[in-house]
Amino acid sequence: MAEVTLTVTAKEKAVPAPPDKPRKSAASDDRRTRIATAARDVFAEKGYASATMREIAAAADMHVPTMYQYFRSKEEILELVYSWTINQAVDLMQDALEGTAPVEQRIDQIIRRLHDVNLKLRRGTLVMNRETRSLSRTARDRVLGHYAGMVEKLGDVIAEGQAEGIFREMDPQLAAVFVDALADVWVLRPFAVRDKDSEDYAAELVAFVRNALMGNADMTPETPGQTVTNRRN
Repeated sequence: MAEVTLTVTAKEKAVPAPPDKPRKSAASDDRRTRIATAARDVFAEKGYASATMREIAAAADMHVPTMYQYFRSKEEILELVYSWTINQAVDLMQDALEGTAPVEQRIDQIIRRLHDVNLKLRRGTLVMNRETRSLSRTARDRVLGHYAGMVEKLGDVIAEGQAEGIFREMDPQLAAVFVDALADVWVLRPFAVRDKDSEDYAAELVAFVRNALMGNADMTPETPGQTVTNRRN
């Protein structure tokens, strides 16, 4: 009997019960991910305005009251979809944006990674490009601020290439927006590129952006609508 008592006491000390809070946090993260995935798919298929909380709950395999424990409204769920998609994109882009290779190679890597991100997050890209106006101004500012951080890093790489004399003079942040938009074409306008496979499109995109960025470093537009001139002349 004494031995049993000692064994139980030692076991209790060696394996303490995990605290409740981390266990609840893990369950909460899992459910939020399920809701984000389900909402993304429902919004992509039906549109934000037509989607219902009941449909999102069903796609997430949970009851509506359970979902309301995490979100008070459909708009909060839409903001989650934006933040969740952007977080994934940032994670997938991180090594390409912060690499140490020569700037021309990094641009190639970034463009290909942007294309890969769109393939992986296709439905998220669709929702983000279609439903921005469905967010309130404050929610829109929050999610787009996060997105702008990723684009700003791309603009910094372009600015680095300009400083090295590799890329022509232009607004690097605006150029970054152009590059990101071109990468979205594969998802947003598939009918326009239906004769290309994914790898062909990525290769053409890399070549197009490289030529656009490098061009002639001395060639810049003087004023809107004016023909490009050589500043050395």
